Amino acid sequence: MFPLAKVILKGALQRDECRGAHYKPEFSMPGIEADDPVERHRLAEEWCDRFEENTKKWLKTTVARHGDDGHPVLTYEDIDTSIIPPRPRLYGLVGGELIEEVWRERQQARDRGRNAA
Repeated sequence: MFPLAKVILKGALQRDECRGAHYKPEFSMPGIEADDPVERHRLAEEWCDRFEENTKKWLKTTVARHGDDGHPVLTYEDIDTSIIPPRPRLYGLVGGELIEEVWRERQQARDRGRNAA
C-alpha cells in the first residue's frame, strides 16, 4: 500500500487545481459574491476562463510507473472528450446559475463557429 500512497501523493502534489479527487483549498474556485450585475457577469466570465485554463492544463490521465530508484515517475495522457465535453460542476456554488449561463453562451458560440466553418 505504501508505494500506491506515494503515487497518489505525488500525483496530487503535481496538480495546481481543485477538481474531483484533487481537492486543494488553495486552488478552489470561488463563488460570485458581487451584487452589481455587470461585476457579477465579469466574475462569471473570469470563472469560466479559469475553468477552461485548468481543463486545458489538467484534463489528463495521470500514468505512474516505478522509477529505477523506486520512486514514482508520472506521465500524462490526453483524454478524449469528443463524446462528453467537460463542463463546470458547480454543486451549489454561489452564483452558479450565472456561471452556468455564461458557460452555455460560450458553448453555443463555439458551436455556431464550427457550423459556419
